Amino acid sequence: MFNLYDIVRLKKDRPDIKVNKNNTGTVIDIIKNENVYTVEFIDENNEAIEESIYVYFKESDLMLVEPYDKFQPLTERPKPEAV
Repeated sequence: MFNLYDIVRLKKDRPDIKVNKNNTGTVIDIIKNENVYTVEFIDENNEAIEESIYVYFKESDLMLVEPYDKFQPLTERPKPEAV
């Protein structure tokens, strides 16, 4: 079972929604009573693939890339350069 904000990939290409198995996505909704997920995928330019959010994915369609860890510290932002 996946959790909200987990990073996932498809197990096989879905050309009908312009998502291939190399694209990563974030779980943005879980419909527990139907055991399906809404995932927002991004393309190679880090742009959202809008078609993907209108499709429900089964657990068997997805594989985990990175679990969401709410305790993971945020990365440090680069310091502004001195003027």
